[in-house]
Amino acid sequence: MKKFLLFFSLVVFIFSPGLLSAQEEAKAPSKGSQAQTQRLSSQSPQGNKYIIGPSDILEIIVWKEPDFSREVMVRPDGYITLPLVNDIKAAGKTPMELKKELENKLSEFIELPVVTVIVKSLNSKRYYVIGEVPNPGEYPLNKPMTILQALAIAGGFTEWAKKDKIMVVRTENGQRKVLYFNYERLAKGEDVKDFYLQPDDVILVP
Repeated sequence: MKKFLLFFSLVVFIFSPGLLSAQEEAKAPSKGSQAQTQRLSSQSPQGNKYIIGPSDILEIIVWKEPDFSREVMVRPDGYITLPLVNDIKAAGKTPMELKKELENKLSEFIELPVVTVIVKSLNSKRYYVIGEVPNPGEYPLNKPMTILQALAIAGGFTEWAKKDKIMVVRTENGQRKVLYFNYERLAKGEDVKDFYLQPDDVILVP
């Protein structure tokens, strides 16, 4: 019964007013966009793009200042705590932005501080799988993940799953849209794009 209510609630959510429904096959990211590492640094190109979120684990390294260097978790309120700096907002910033702000704060106590911010664990990014799968729920999106890989992690399909009508609910620029994935065609060897998930995607298997 709980499973049915969860499924029904999401269907109402998907087809609520204001929904932008897009019946399309999303293209997989380019080779460059697939190059994502588990450790994102303020000194790397990836570090300029990744947005820090709550529960992410950060390694803060202050050059030649071990007393200021440490590993911290971003709290649910988005802040981290460091010696002398005290609380500083980390969520919503890139590692490079946080690096510059820390260097500015530490300059009151250290001459020409050099800070490196490394995201050691990407815990703030999630995706969700519900419907006719053995293991519905919330899963971490801590590496590039395709819809096929996500379905495998959720245990595949139940007996009554409609494998040709799988939907991914995604929010982009404040608009919700639906991407469709036809596993039946893919299983037959037909050309079906196995696209990459984005944070907060919801996979619905009716």
